Amino acid sequence: MSDLLKNPGRLRRRAEVSRMIAGAMRDPEIRLKMLNIAERYERLAQRAEDRLWVIKFISQPRTLSRPQPLQPSRGSRAGIY
Repeated sequence: MSDLLKNPGRLRRRAEVSRMIAGAMRDPEIRLKMLNIAERYERLAQRAEDRLWVIKFISQPRTLSRPQPLQPSRGSRAGIY
C-alpha cells in the first residue's frame, strides 16, 4: 500500500489544493471535476484515519476475563419503577 494512502494529513492537503485549483477554473465542467477529485481525496483521508484507528485498536493487549455485571448501588432506585 502506498505511503500516501496511509497518511490522512497528506490526503487532506491534496484535497485542499484541488479545491484551490477548482476555484481558479473558469470552465464549470472542469471546476466540478476538480471538486470531485477533492471530495475523493477527503474520502481517502477518512478511510486512512479509520484504518489507523483499527490498527491501533487491534494492537492493544486484551484480557480474556469477562466483564463483571454492574451491581446497583445501595440507596439507588434500581428495580423500583
